[in-house]
Amino acid sequence: MNRTEDEAEHPLGPGKPVSAEQCKLIIVLTTVAHRADAEKLSGHLIEHRLAACVQVEGPIQSQYFWDSNLQSEEEYRLVIKTMDSCWSALHDEVLRIHPYEEPQLIRVSADGASAGYHGWVLAQTQPQRG
Repeated sequence: MNRTEDEAEHPLGPGKPVSAEQCKLIIVLTTVAHRADAEKLSGHLIEHRLAACVQVEGPIQSQYFWDSNLQSEEEYRLVIKTMDSCWSALHDEVLRIHPYEEPQLIRVSADGASAGYHGWVLAQTQPQRG
């Protein structure tokens, strides 16, 4: 099959073309209460090739209302680098295993990355071929 410039191999399955839109690099942000949870979640996403890299930042201080009470909690922020084509599967997987009842899960477009870095993220989020 010949590919056009607007198609590439799908990161979640070989031979499935996706649009140029789905080949966009994105950053996903979430937080957890404990470093162990951050390491577990980041390792899971990388092992399942839903993320190329996850940076764990923190502890950070978060303030918010929950159940009508002002909360002030120490958290760890995960900065997840992946492709837009992985978003749906990543979103569902994070919601499935995240320890929070209603986790923050924010997708941000990552325009302007170098071609080399973009290619590396794309390669890391493709299933391994056996």
